Amino acid sequence: MSKSKPYLVPHTRSTRLYIRDGDKLVSTRETDRGRATAVLHRYISDKQAAVAAKVGVRLSDVLDVYEQERRTLNANTYEHKWRYLIARLRKRDGRRHLEEITPDWAKEFVRERLQEVQEPTIRQDLSSLTAAWALALRRGVTSLPVPPFDLPSASEPREDFLMRDEAERLVAAASKPHVRLFVRLALATAGRHKALLELRWSQVDLENGLVDLRRRAEPIPRKHRAGAKAPVPRQKARGHVPIAGTIIDELRISRERAVTDFVIEYRGKPLSSIKNGFSKAVIDAGLNPDFITPHALRHTAATWAMQAGVDPHKVAGMLGHKDTKMVMQVYGHHHPLFMHGISDALRLD
Repeated sequence: MSKSKPYLVPHTRSTRLYIRDGDKLVSTRETDRGRATAVLHRYISDKQAAVAAKVGVRLSDVLDVYEQERRTLNANTYEHKWRYLIARLRKRDGRRHLEEITPDWAKEFVRERLQEVQEPTIRQDLSSLTAAWALALRRGVTSLPVPPFDLPSASEPREDFLMRDEAERLVAAASKPHVRLFVRLALATAGRHKALLELRWSQVDLENGLVDLRRRAEPIPRKHRAGAKAPVPRQKARGHVPIAGTIIDELRISRERAVTDFVIEYRGKPLSSIKNGFSKAVIDAGLNPDFITPHALRHTAATWAMQAGVDPHKVAGMLGHKDTKMVMQVYGHHHPLFMHGISDALRLD
């Protein structure tokens, strides 16, 4: 709100009176000063009411906006992640007004949460709260700026990947064909668990050795046509990957036997998860299922590529990333050229 109170002014190119509110001019649509003054009073009253409403916003109001946004962007991720995080924040502090959510409040929040969870989890809680507040600010729910929180440490990049002999043991232990194919395909493409289970034969080009893990575009619902913007669900990175070797032969055999459009199928049906069968194979291979998950195969493929000296830009493309930032952060130290030249630079002779 401007420091000076809004007031009426004439306009040089109109007979109507305008409201001067700081640098803004608002038309009263009236030429009579009496009626224009009544419009001015309503304008001031409405503005004061809006400011008062924004000052009284509770954290639960902010979380409501964020929850709707997360549910719209990706319903599956919301159900498995954001739903519980948001509910936890709402239960603890949802009734607090935003004026109470200060850096000092955040310090107390961290102190209490450290008795239950590790720092990376608390960091995610506060980061999500900050994102929710920023969204509410953009949507006009509040006019209060996002407070600066001191965030706890982030978790170190995970390094759960298989050595070559461990991968061979896992493939051998995968007694069910669909589990074996999943493991082989994950190691050959660095594909995400969900992306591989959603993969259709139309996305596999065996003649040219290419697998397109990118999700196919879905038709725009009628209500979103004719220029209206449809909400676009966000998805994690997926790549368009070349394949070679015996995996192509295995895919040919599987395609001949397939009864659905999906590459990974079991008993004539596609799968929503392969975690049970995968965990059994991990245990049978003598590996730790707490560390070797379906996602660990993606880490394994990226790590092997970096260890082999593949250009990080190509590795990023395989993973579906737009640049090499994440690749270098998580896998850069595996590349043979990662520390190249340092020893010569530090020599005294």
